[in-house]
Amino acid sequence: MIEVWFDKAWKRSTSARGRLARFVKELPSKRTGIVLTIAMPALVLAWHLVVVANRPAHFNKIMAALGSSTIGHFGFSMADNTGTRLVFMQAVENGYGLFLSKIGGKRKLIDVDPYTLAGPLHEMLLDWSPDSRFFAYCRYKDHWEVVICDGDTGAMVAAVPVTDRCTLGTWLSPETLALADDGHAVFTISHAQGAWSNPVPFKSFKLPAERVQGFTRFDDHSIVWKQGNAIWRCSEGSDAPVKVWDSSTIQLMEFCYSPAANRFLLHGQDANGQFLADLYPDRSSELTGITKIDTSELHPESLRLINEGKGYAFISQIGTTNLMVTKLDEAHAPVTFQWPDQYSHFVPGQHEIFVTSSINHGPTGIWKYDVASGSVACVVPRADDAYYLTNATVEWHQVTNASGKILTYYLYVPPRQITSKKRPLIMGIAGVTAPGFAWNADYQSLADCGYYFMYTERNQRNEAQWGKDLFSAYESLTKNPDIDTNQVYLCAASAGADPVCDLLVEYPKLWRGIVLHSPLTLPDLSQLSGKKVFIDYGDLDLAINSYFNPARFQDQAANAGVPITLLCYPWEEHIVRMLPSERERSHETLLFLNEP
Repeated sequence: MIEVWFDKAWKRSTSARGRLARFVKELPSKRTGIVLTIAMPALVLAWHLVVVANRPAHFNKIMAALGSSTIGHFGFSMADNTGTRLVFMQAVENGYGLFLSKIGGKRKLIDVDPYTLAGPLHEMLLDWSPDSRFFAYCRYKDHWEVVICDGDTGAMVAAVPVTDRCTLGTWLSPETLALADDGHAVFTISHAQGAWSNPVPFKSFKLPAERVQGFTRFDDHSIVWKQGNAIWRCSEGSDAPVKVWDSSTIQLMEFCYSPAANRFLLHGQDANGQFLADLYPDRSSELTGITKIDTSELHPESLRLINEGKGYAFISQIGTTNLMVTKLDEAHAPVTFQWPDQYSHFVPGQHEIFVTSSINHGPTGIWKYDVASGSVACVVPRADDAYYLTNATVEWHQVTNASGKILTYYLYVPPRQITSKKRPLIMGIAGVTAPGFAWNADYQSLADCGYYFMYTERNQRNEAQWGKDLFSAYESLTKNPDIDTNQVYLCAASAGADPVCDLLVEYPKLWRGIVLHSPLTLPDLSQLSGKKVFIDYGDLDLAINSYFNPARFQDQAANAGVPITLLCYPWEEHIVRMLPSERERSHETLLFLNEP
C-alpha cells in the first residue's frame, strides 16, 4: 500500500511513510496494536532521526538555495548591431521572461510568457533594427501581435495585431520591419509620422509551403530567403518572387547574406564534398572563392557573415567537440576556438559573437567572444550562485567501452568536506540531448548533497549503445574507493529510460533504486522488489500518456508491494521547463534519495 495525497496540484507517494502506514493498519492483534499505538510516536521520531542522520550537514542550506532560485535556463537571444545590447529569453518564476541587458549592466525584465499557456513558447524574438533604436518580438495576448520596443529602455512603443504567429522577421530599414508568419504570408510594419502601421502585405504575399530559411534583408525594399535548394528574392511590389540562385548539381545546405558587401556566402555540397563559396549577384551568377570543407574535422552550422560582410563565423559540433570558427576578413586566416561545454545558442554580431554556453563546467551563461582579440567573457551569468554552496566539482574521465572505443564520461564529485565515508553514485542517461557535457542544476545540487553523479558522452552513439556505455563507466567507477557500490542508483529522462530499464533487468542486484524523469519506458515490476523508485512527469505530456497511465502503474506497483514516489507537475509537457517544477524536481529527488 502507498500513502498518497495531493499538495500544490501534484500527486506524491512516499515509500517510507507508506510502509509505516501499512504496518499500523496490519496490526495482528488488539493488544499488540495498543502497545504499538503507544510506541508509534517514538517509532516515527526514530525513523525521522534516521532520515536526518543520512543527510549532509548542509542539506537544509541546499534546500533553501533551491527554493530561492528565481532565474533558470536560457532560451533564444539576439544581439543589437553595436554588440552592446542583448535581448534574450530566460526562465523565471511564472513563465519565460524576455530580458534586455546592456553589456556589463543588469538585465531588465521586459515581458513574460506565462506558464498557463499550453503548447510551444508564445513569445518569439524577431530582430533588431539596423540603427539599434528598436527591437521586435511576437507574442500571444488573447491574439497574436508584433511588439516593437525601444532599444535603449526596453519600453514598448507599439503592439501591432497580426493574424498568425510570426517567427521570421528582418528590418528593411530603421523604420520598416518585414515579417513572415506561420501561414507563409509576408508583410511589413512601418513607422511614419510617430505611429506604426497595421500589417501591409507584399504584392506577392504568399510564400510556397516549403520550409523558409535564412529570411533576411536584401535592400531597403526586398528580402531574400531559402526554400528547397534555391535562394529567392522578393520586393514589396513584386508580382512574384525571383530566383537568385539554384543548382541541379549542388545541394544548398545553408546561406547568409550581407547587404553592406552585397555578398552571399553559401554552404553547399556537390559530388566532391562540402564547401563554402561566395556569390556576388551584381557581378556574376557563378560561385567564387570556393573553400573545401574536411567533414572529418568540421560540420558548419549557423553560418553568418561578420565584419560588414568581409568575414564569416560558424559553429561546428562533432561529437563532444564544439568548435567555433571565425575569419575576420580576406587578410586573416580562419581562427578556431573550442567551447569545452555544449552550446545551445550561437549569435554572431559584426565584431563579436555571443554564445550560450560555459567554459568552466559551471552554470550556463551568455558569453561574448571578441573576434579581433579572441578574448572571452561572460556578459550575462545565469545568476544562480546558490548552487555553489559547497563547490562540488566536475571531472572528465575516459574508459574503453564494450565495443573497444574510447568513451568520455562526466563525473560530478561531491566536496570532500561533506563526510569522510563512502558516497552513493547516481548514473544517468539524459534522453535525446546534447552528446557532450552541459551543466545541469539537478546534477550539481545532487553532488552538493554528497552524491556522485555520472553520465556518458554519446558521440555518434545510438540508443541501443547507451546502456552498454553507461555500464562500462560503472565498471570503471567501482574501483573508486570513495564510492559506495551498495548505493548505486540508475537515473534517466525520456528516451534514456529504456536502456536503464534494460540494465535493471540485466544486473538486478547492482542497483539500489531508479529515478525516472518523463520516462518513455517503465521498469518491470518484477525487478523492483526491495528497490526505491521515483517517477515524475508533466500532466500535459502526450508522449507519456500515449505509452502508459502513471496512476495505473502506481496501483499495479502497490498491488505488487512495490512502494514508489510519483510526482505530476501541472501545466508541463514532456520537457519540464517551468522554474517551480524544476525546483520541485530537484527538491523531491533529494528528499527521496535521502530516505533510507
